[in-house]
Amino acid sequence: MSKDIVLAFSGGLASLIVAALARKRGELRGVVVGTRNAADAIAAFVARDFLDYRVEALPPAVQEVLRTVRAIRSSDPRLTVPEALSLVPLALVEAGAPDRLVLSGFGLSPAPAAVRRHLLGTAALSPGLSRRTQAPPRSLVLRAARELAIPDGFAMASRRIPAEGSGVGPALREAGHARHTSVARLLDRVG
Repeated sequence: MSKDIVLAFSGGLASLIVAALARKRGELRGVVVGTRNAADAIAAFVARDFLDYRVEALPPAVQEVLRTVRAIRSSDPRLTVPEALSLVPLALVEAGAPDRLVLSGFGLSPAPAAVRRHLLGTAALSPGLSRRTQAPPRSLVLRAARELAIPDGFAMASRRIPAEGSGVGPALREAGHARHTSVARLLDRVG
């Protein structure tokens, strides 16, 4: 019997590696959180078309992002706003798949210590994440990608911070600009 596995999918190298491995263990569904024309959404759909992955888009609403950031920071007040924003795509995927195994590529790429600490306490599994304090060397990640037959072109893409790649950071800054306020103040206004 096949397991239904959900991957918080950005189309980046780390999530491609996790996808290649997870596909061998069950029915994989990649979910990309991204605003219209966000780099992660574009990359995820290129990967879908080229590698024949099942990928779905989850376009977040600004209010949903604000509530999610607030909930993340409430659960771990030591996280800065940018750190909490980097966790939003994964949190939204988790919320949309309550009874499913959720995987992420976190841990294979550098992430702040506070983000890594927070991830160790979530239900999502990040196979590259461990109690070590740093991500593996990029050369090792590239070698793993080659061994899994991930085309070199996917490895050449520049790394994207989740909040920026998904477009949630720019969307919040745009919402703040439209309301003549900062993202921090927008967060304070969410009820």
